[in-house]
Amino acid sequence: MLKTTTFRQLRTLQTVARVGSISGAANELHLTQPAVSLQISLLGEAAGTPLLRRVGREVQFTAAGEVMARYANEILSLWNEAGEEVAALRGELGGTLRIGAITTAHGHRAPGMRRLGLFAGLVGVSMLLVSVAPTLPWAMLAMVPVGFAAMCFMITGNTMLQTNAKPEARGRVMALYGIVFLGSTPFGAPLAGWLGQELGPRLEFALMGMLAIGVGAVVLTLRRRSQEATTIEDPVTGRGPAIAAR
Repeated sequence: MLKTTTFRQLRTLQTVARVGSISGAANELHLTQPAVSLQISLLGEAAGTPLLRRVGREVQFTAAGEVMARYANEILSLWNEAGEEVAALRGELGGTLRIGAITTAHGHRAPGMRRLGLFAGLVGVSMLLVSVAPTLPWAMLAMVPVGFAAMCFMITGNTMLQTNAKPEARGRVMALYGIVFLGSTPFGAPLAGWLGQELGPRLEFALMGMLAIGVGAVVLTLRRRSQEATTIEDPVTGRGPAIAAR
């Protein structure tokens, strides 16, 4: 018996005993019913006695089948425990620890409009580099700063919304942000594809890059005007700005 029995046969027997039918075991194991019956028959041949018997349209375990099903459950349980212990030992003896961090995260300073505008401009400059890349490998390489700048821009905008929104309204603000950010994809993606088809990828990247640079310039200009509008006179010296927007 020990030389011919397989774990697949034991698992099939365990599943039949648990679900109570060959058809149910076949569905759970993603096998056909004849394949399940074959595994049980092979296990019965190894045991030297039938494990199932038919009573009308139903299939029941014989006494030997009940014994085999009980031991199959114990054997598989012990095998799983052995695997877990070996995995734990392997984890203690060696392994790789990977620690990641968001490089744009700052614990001492909240992001402001200046950073948002700079990242928008960086997106535009990176896209312009892609548009003038001489070959496809160079264009793929230039896409790396595009992705980095775009992620920094999105993270900065997300963080600014969360830190500036009132706590009681933060959930609604972020919900609206998600609708605008994700909801525009069904319209923006086909539009970008159409522009690329009509204008060509180089010209499209160049135009989108200039648009991003323009957005960054507008953001920085609005920040400068806001900074000038919110400066106040130093209460000590009576001269010079004391408080300014970020």
